[in-house]
Amino acid sequence: MKPVLRDIKIIIINRHRSYREGLHFYLNQQEGFYVPYSASSSQNIIHKIKKHNSQIILVDIEIMKKDYPTSIENFTVPLLDKYPNLKILFHTTTNLPHYNKLSFEAGVKGIVTKNNSLQEISTIIKSVNEGMTFFPTFEHNTLLTDNEIQILKNIGEGKTNKEIAHRLYYSTRTVEHYVTTIFNKFEVSSRLQAVLKGIKLGYISNFPD
Repeated sequence: MKPVLRDIKIIIINRHRSYREGLHFYLNQQEGFYVPYSASSSQNIIHKIKKHNSQIILVDIEIMKKDYPTSIENFTVPLLDKYPNLKILFHTTTNLPHYNKLSFEAGVKGIVTKNNSLQEISTIIKSVNEGMTFFPTFEHNTLLTDNEIQILKNIGEGKTNKEIAHRLYYSTRTVEHYVTTIFNKFEVSSRLQAVLKGIKLGYISNFPD
């Protein structure tokens, strides 16, 4: 199969051969996708990205941990320094909720899990390619931390992420992470929906005057 100009070029790195080959085949059958390379190792990944002009890499977390045991940044930083527009996605077959924050801070754009169907993965890839992030909530509840409540109240006041960061002495990226976490916990996709659910659950008394 030959790619067309508009195709999203994806590299798949996964230790499970049947999963890797199945996803490789599936994506190559879908309009708008092209998988030029898939493997069970992340060796020479920088060369492969350049060779295939890939926009997205989908990497098995266990392979990343094996090849880069010290930190996620040891894997992501060299890639993003050389290819700033590259989108990195992780794949996991186990529940690793703590990887949401660590991955986001390391520049990863999302995590797909064993619970995501092939169709869902293709949708996630499209969304990430368009600039969105996808970090699933492993424990589906609406309990917010104190910091998340602060962020939510500021959202309710109409503050932007930059304004919230300035007010609470956070980095903008930290605020973005909190907002993403709130969206995932509340299972919403917009700031208005988050505020409305926050009011319903008692986190916010009401919209400001």
